[in-house]
Amino acid sequence: MELKLEFGASHLELTDKGLTVHVARWYFTPKQWGRLQEMLARACERLGWLALPFQASEQAGARWKKIGLDGFSLIVYVLLIEPEHKLVKLLQVIDWGEIDQRCAEVYENAERGARAYAPQVLFRMLLLMALYGLSFESSLVRQIEGQVVWRWFCGFGMLTAIPRTATLCYFRQRLGADKFVEILVWLIQQCNQAGMIGWDEGYFDFTGVATSATQLTPYQRVVVLAKALEAYVVGLDDGSIVAEAELRPVLRQLVVEAAKTVLSEAHKSVAKLSPQSLSRSLDRLDENVERMPRGPRWWQQIRQELNSWWQRETDQVEYGQSLLHCLAAMSQDTDQRQASLKALKEHLCQVGRALTPSVPHAWGDLSARVGTLSAGRSICGYLAGYLVDSKCNVIIGLLSVPANTAQAPQVKIVVDKVKNCLGRLPKRLGLDSAFDRKQVYLDLKGEPLETFIVSRSHRTRQGIFAPELFVFNEVGQLCCPRGSPMQLKYGPYENDRAIYEGVECASCQLRGQCVPEDQPARRLQIDVVGHRRWLENRAKSHSIEGQRILKQRFAREGVFGHANTYHNGDRAPYRDGAMNAIADCLTAFAVNLERLATHQPQLLAA
Repeated sequence: MELKLEFGASHLELTDKGLTVHVARWYFTPKQWGRLQEMLARACERLGWLALPFQASEQAGARWKKIGLDGFSLIVYVLLIEPEHKLVKLLQVIDWGEIDQRCAEVYENAERGARAYAPQVLFRMLLLMALYGLSFESSLVRQIEGQVVWRWFCGFGMLTAIPRTATLCYFRQRLGADKFVEILVWLIQQCNQAGMIGWDEGYFDFTGVATSATQLTPYQRVVVLAKALEAYVVGLDDGSIVAEAELRPVLRQLVVEAAKTVLSEAHKSVAKLSPQSLSRSLDRLDENVERMPRGPRWWQQIRQELNSWWQRETDQVEYGQSLLHCLAAMSQDTDQRQASLKALKEHLCQVGRALTPSVPHAWGDLSARVGTLSAGRSICGYLAGYLVDSKCNVIIGLLSVPANTAQAPQVKIVVDKVKNCLGRLPKRLGLDSAFDRKQVYLDLKGEPLETFIVSRSHRTRQGIFAPELFVFNEVGQLCCPRGSPMQLKYGPYENDRAIYEGVECASCQLRGQCVPEDQPARRLQIDVVGHRRWLENRAKSHSIEGQRILKQRFAREGVFGHANTYHNGDRAPYRDGAMNAIADCLTAFAVNLERLATHQPQLLAA
């Protein structure tokens, strides 16, 4: 095939042997022509880094697609990519072939099957999503198709087809969250080798990550739980009792009331809902579920939990069956029938509490949960925890949990992760007041790091002395703000709690500021061990060293702000907990890679 197109003095010629483009000299001004000559002359020097994205070596157990840098793409990249571009710098600071080596074990195409995209290629595609804060992989693919420098960064020529979103999805599922964590740990080790981690001070905190799905209202959660309980009641029956026209509205009312009772424990407003309105909504939900052959994903999850309940709680199931059969055998409006209805409702409430964790908090994302952040703001999604080293703000530890997870126990988990992955811990750890909990002190006891925690204020009646003014003297006695020892009135009990009472309150000059008007003497109920530990931490956090470290901890809030503003740190792009843990890894990878690109030249020059 031969094709020739002429544009004035320029022409394009396509033959079976190749493509020739001829651009006439007179199209360029002398200045433009000189600049073009300079750029092409420098191209030979730049061929090294221009070819970097296209270097994917064969690995044992896997074969990669060969994507070469063709001449046409080379010319376009030479002319359009600036050597000082951010992506050019990021590409040169690490050996991306290491990702191919670490991921080769999950591929099984060494001898047969189609060649796969090199893992580093797909990883860099996903990394662009975090680097530039894109919300969807579909928009990522469109951007790569149109952005020249993005094509080059991923390792695609100008004429190369870009992988579809399905390929990226299969890649995430194939590697799994653990492999992405392994790659992140490898980058942290590269930062450590570059001297960017000081291991003197670390700071840990959580940031909220909002789900990309729609949060369920408490009303909708009641309806979903009522449907689950109705399915449980149907499972108790052999098909004859529940189908009776007389019992059907009674059982419907029971499951609605049981669902209201269970969820009103978490949402007080649920108790005011109308049973009639809930019953109508339950009818509409039944119709929507019936339209799907297998039902929606959330319903499949609830059915699995129901099956697990049937296998695990056989005694409870038999008890429920007996209650249902007794109810069917009794005549209406009798005391025994009312007692059976009450017992069956209590049983359904017990089952409902067991099924509540499987009731989704958001349509589409079954892993997302509603939780409260430290500022009191509610969020539906996840919490991403960063352990940040103070020297260059490198993220050395990462944790991703549902938003309703208690934060205090997670400190020990992230500390263990860092110790196991990197082999060491910072000498000092700074935490905010959300972690001023007894469990944190107990979990970190024996760890080779000194902990500084912002002291949490203990609530008391307005206008009277707070618990922090009650301290222990040299012989271990609890003393009031005036310094007088208090009497141990009750305890200490097994949970270390005890009640102390003032001895000289009647004649004390500070009585008006210390003793409530309705009490003859000041009483203080405390966890003795916890109060002593809290006082020690309060004194440490108010010391010069403590103030310095906690002040630095506040400065590290910028890491969260940077990650949230530029790298999707506060938005979950996927609708699955494991996949969103991968997104958190990519966010931390993007932050650390930028740190490495910024500091490594300075460190090497030094």
